[in-house]
Amino acid sequence: GNGGMPPSGCTVVAGLAGPVNLAAAPGNAQIYATGFTNYSSVAGFGSLVTLNRDAGSGLLSAAACASDDGSDGRDGATGKCTIVPGLRDASSVVVASDGSLVFTGAPAGIVSAFSRNTTSGALTALGCLQAAPPAGGACGAARVFVGVSSLAVSPDAKDLYAAATG
Repeated sequence: GNGGMPPSGCTVVAGLAGPVNLAAAPGNAQIYATGFTNYSSVAGFGSLVTLNRDAGSGLLSAAACASDDGSDGRDGATGKCTIVPGLRDASSVVVASDGSLVFTGAPAGIVSAFSRNTTSGALTALGCLQAAPPAGGACGAARVFVGVSSLAVSPDAKDLYAAATG
């Protein structure tokens, strides 16, 4: 491997060392990407990256990065992202149809929720639920599927559905 570095000619974006899934906000002004990586010594890394999309050109630019440990998934990159518990191994992401909420899911049985500023696209962590949280962990215990592989939000944004593998 290339140590999680992008191919020549591409821009390094904090938190995108191992992008896994994408979701577009209504109007396509923002794209949200989840990522996790085993490229580095950052074991169990997970992130949620906000990318702004230029309506005219379609070009993406980095806006924000959140991760479970504050790193961006590359060796020596601690402090590049905002620490948000519940993003470990985040692999799925979905945006509510009204754009007000964003959810992530992880195979370890973790679901995290974020409120979304519908103008700027900025996210605020609301909390997380985990199938078997460790003692003193940041996520609350809940009957969440272990092996969360995809998420869907009901049209009225009142229900979240999770599919699991295994």
